[in-house]
Amino acid sequence: MSPTVDRSSGRLPLRSGIHRYTVSRLAAFTFMAPLFGVILGGLVLNEPLTVSVWTGLACVAGGLYMINR
Repeated sequence: MSPTVDRSSGRLPLRSGIHRYTVSRLAAFTFMAPLFGVILGGLVLNEPLTVSVWTGLACVAGGLYMINR
């Protein structure tokens, strides 16, 4: 898959979500890219998921929670 197709396919849900939700709530979900990147890296590429990686993911998840409450 080309990077252009991959990038545009990720933006389609974001653009359709703008019609339903406020932009400020949707912007927080762009910060979920590190979460999916690390999880998929561990599952697909068998990269090691160390304690520091899980700690970082917990910090990102905590930040997303604080933004959306």
